Amino acid sequence: LDKVYKKGLGLWKAGKVLTNPATRMRNQISNTMLMSIVGDMPAEQVLNPKRWYDAAFSLKNQDATYQLLKKETSLLDQTYYKNELEPFLDNFNIPSGEKGNALQKFVDVLTNKGDWLGKSYQGQEQIGKTVLAKYWMDQGKTVKEAAKIAEDALFNYSKVPTAIQKLRDMPFGYPFITYS
Repeated sequence: LDKVYKKGLGLWKAGKVLTNPATRMRNQISNTMLMSIVGDMPAEQVLNPKRWYDAAFSLKNQDATYQLLKKETSLLDQTYYKNELEPFLDNFNIPSGEKGNALQKFVDVLTNKGDWLGKSYQGQEQIGKTVLAKYWMDQGKTVKEAAKIAEDALFNYSKVPTAIQKLRDMPFGYPFITYS
């Protein structure tokens, strides 16, 4: 019963987050606020479009900033999609040569044919983390110091305390408590 519940919860989270433009916009607004409040980045810098463009360019082209963050930190790997949704959705992959049931086909659309949903959500998180880390690197912080600030402000989903993990997986619990 627990396995069935967790599969249902995972599907609900995937639908609620990956396919919902309103949720994604709220997350983006919250992240920009956290960058300023928790990450101590001045609001005019958080809202500077050039910083966002540069961060997206950095990720797309895997430039020097990207290489430093990947080599010296795990900042860009610790996203909601990578740590919570992708492992769950992988359980539904249809074995090669099989047709799969209706649920597997639906999840196949979300993961394989619709992988861009997860990758774009992950990219949204990675761009914000890169904006904040790069800002602090420009202010003289080391890559690790800058990544730590970004991680503290915008979460590392692989470092969730056990009590929080249990609360977010409980029936009638708090599925998005990590962010609350």
